[in-house]
Amino acid sequence: MPELSQPTQQDEALRQTRDDDLRATTRVLLTRLATYLTRSRPTDTMIEASRKYLAQSYATQHARWDRAYADALEAALLSAMPHPQPQQTRGEYAIVIRPSGSSR
Repeated sequence: MPELSQPTQQDEALRQTRDDDLRATTRVLLTRLATYLTRSRPTDTMIEASRKYLAQSYATQHARWDRAYADALEAALLSAMPHPQPQQTRGEYAIVIRPSGSSR
C-alpha cells in the first residue's frame, strides 16, 4: 500500500493534466489580452494597476465559478505578464505579452 503522502500514478497524471491545461489556457488568455490592449487605447500608458486588473478579470471570466482555478489562472497570468516599463504604451505591452507563434 502506498504511503498517503505519496501521490498515486493517477494523482500524478491528473496533476500533469491540470498543469498542461493551465499552461494552454494561460497562452490563450495572454493572446486575448494582447489583442484587447492593441485594440483598446493602444497609445495610452500601460500601468501596473491595469496589469493586475486585467489578469484578475480574464482569469475570473474564464474560470467562472471555480474560485481555486481562477486564482491559479490569475497567478499564472501575472507570472507571464512582466511589470510594465515607465512610459510603455498598451500597444507596446501587448507585443511583450503575446505568446510567440500566436496570431492577432
